[in-house]
Amino acid sequence: MKTIFRFSVIILACYVLVSSRMPITFMSYIENSDFSLNQFGESISQLFKRQSRESNSASTFKVDYNRYDQETNEYFNEIALKSEFNTSVKKTPSRWTTDMKIYYFGYCPEYMTDELRHILTELNDLIDPIQISIVSKRSDANFIIYLGSQDGFKQNFPDVDAKLLERNWGLFQTYSNEGEMYVDMIRTKNDREAQKHLLREELTQSLGLCNDSWKYDNSIFYQGWTTTTEFSEMDKRLIDLLYN
Repeated sequence: MKTIFRFSVIILACYVLVSSRMPITFMSYIENSDFSLNQFGESISQLFKRQSRESNSASTFKVDYNRYDQETNEYFNEIALKSEFNTSVKKTPSRWTTDMKIYYFGYCPEYMTDELRHILTELNDLIDPIQISIVSKRSDANFIIYLGSQDGFKQNFPDVDAKLLERNWGLFQTYSNEGEMYVDMIRTKNDREAQKHLLREELTQSLGLCNDSWKYDNSIFYQGWTTTTEFSEMDKRLIDLLYN
């Protein structure tokens, strides 16, 4: 039985759902009304925070803030401990405690599968406790990546709100050591850099770095629209802080 609490934040909405198996976080990108073939506008439109009745949704650990400077630590707290529409600060960030095994499907051109492997190589170089890999069978996966249309994603994941997907190009939702995400390959048209950017950001945020910020425009977590396809040095430090 689900109890849904709904409230408005300006013209956007944030839902809090309670269920025995619902996403910990849910992030999406909303399409800009001035969209053109070569230019995007971006804003974070929704953050779904669904808390499990069980207490095992995240590992309990202590972040070693002594390894980096105050600027890095403050940015980490903003990205890992806060959420877009919630002013509260979590005591402990969320992270994967088992290996992430990814199965991808849909419209998967070679440049996107190559980019996925490239991103995983970078993440595995930065993360010690877990390994992130691609598997060939969906039954072996605990994280699913769908590359395609909003309708295709809805068909494969019917629990996702169809209205939420109407104007969104990318989305992820995570549970306890499992989850799924998608990149809209149709509405992003032929903008390969935009597609690669969404793939990198959604996947990285699904690791537990869920918030966005206006602080650094070269960061993968930058709230404004960019087509960043590499981690900044600051991004690398945040990933390192969360996992090592």
